[in-house]
Order: sequence, then C-alpha cells, then structure tokens
Amino acid sequence: MTAEAFASKDWNVVATMRNPEKETDLKTLPNVSVLHLDVQKAETIEAAVSEVIAKFGSIDVLINNAGYGSLGFFEGTPIDEIQRQYDVNVFGVMRVTQVVLPHMRKAKGGTIVNVSSVAGGHTNALGSVYYSSKWALEAWTECLSYELLPLGIQLKLVQPGGFKTDFGSRSLVFSAPPPDVPEYQPMMEKVQKSMVDALLDLPDPNPVVPDAIYLAATEGDPAKLRYPVYVDGDPYGTLYALRKEKGPDAQYQAVLAAQQE
Repeated sequence: MTAEAFASKDWNVVATMRNPEKETDLKTLPNVSVLHLDVQKAETIEAAVSEVIAKFGSIDVLINNAGYGSLGFFEGTPIDEIQRQYDVNVFGVMRVTQVVLPHMRKAKGGTIVNVSSVAGGHTNALGSVYYSSKWALEAWTECLSYELLPLGIQLKLVQPGGFKTDFGSRSLVFSAPPPDVPEYQPMMEKVQKSMVDALLDLPDPNPVVPDAIYLAATEGDPAKLRYPVYVDGDPYGTLYALRKEKGPDAQYQAVLAAQQE
C-alpha cells in the first residue's frame, strides 16, 4: 500500500522484499522497481542499495518497515527466537540504515522513516519480546535523529495501531508457557481471548497508514519525530493513549488488569 501511495504521486519507488519473485501487483506499476533484500543478510542490502544508486543516483527517502511480532510468555520463549526478533525488528533496520546513510550524507539531505508501532509506546502481557524490540527501535531512532539533523537528514517514527492486515497470519509467532508451569494458564486464556476479540473488529489500514507514512516522509518538520496512527475504538491505540495520559505506573497497571478480568 505504501509503495502504491508514493508511486501514485510520481515518485520513483524501489520496493524490496525477501521473495520478489512472488510479487505481482507492484511489478505492473511503471515507476516501481522490485528488488531482493533480506534485512538479516548484509550482502543483499549492499547489492540492493548499490543497484538503486546506480539507477537513480540518490536515495531521498528510506522507509524501514520490515518486522514481525513475537508474542507469548517470556519464560517459554527460546533465546534463539528472542534474538531473531531483535535481529529483524532492530538490527535489520540498523543494517539497512548504515548502508544508506553515506549516500544521504553525500547528498546533504534525506529522510528515514522507521515504521514502529503503538507497541513502542505502551506495554502489555505476552509482549515482552515484541514490545521491547519496538521500544528499542524508538529509542535508537530518537537518538539518531539528534546525530543526523545537523547533516540535513531527518528521522521519523510512524506508529500504526491495530489494523486489518495479514500481520496475524504472516508475521506473528506465539510462544506458549512451559507445559509444566500451569500458573500461567489463566492469564494466557484471558489475554488470548482479548487478542482474538480485538482482531475480529480491526479497521482497514488503507489509506490511513500509507497517508501517515507519506506525511512523515514529506512534511519536512524537523521538530516532529512521531506519527501515531490509529482510529477510535482501536484497542491497541487506546492502550497507547492511556499510557500517555496515565503516567503513573499504578494507574496504567490498573487499566490492564481491568481489561483482563
């Protein structure tokens, strides 16, 4: 959706993905190129960026949107899965950004949009791995924004709430609690039910999320870092807003506890 939004406004767009051979719709657009890139493999990043520079000469906007969600009980989550979550959601973004930055410095400008989540602004049970990866992405982006602003390079964070996408079926991993620890079972049932109920009534992300990403990329306001995007009734957006409003931890914890009753 984001690639189409930029292409419709006459941008030259390069969409990257792990399996470009499976993409059909984007390949029909005249000003969209589709390239192979895996954020976990440095050589694919170098190759893709080199091809873009050879073709267009510069990169004006980089949108980092690779990511997936690893949810579940921390005690039952293998350390390999935790490392993979951070490798994709955090280190993958860092790898791509490090390769692109020299070209933006040479051009004396550019914008980097990191697609985070409202999960980067609140917390919840079963989210210790995924949510913390988004908090890490947010902290890194904010720090980097201070380093790069004097160079004419802006950093932006787009924070989508809950929307009806294939995230749940394609980009979600769930780690169950250890089978010999029944103490977790009551919470697992409550949280899973609330998640399922929320997923049944999520809004369509188009055009809200692509519009927010386009605004972040083009608005040019160096003082604005975060672009939260959610609609009324979105349970995840509601938690994000509550976390902002109810600063003291005890108040926020009371809201979460009430939701799980």
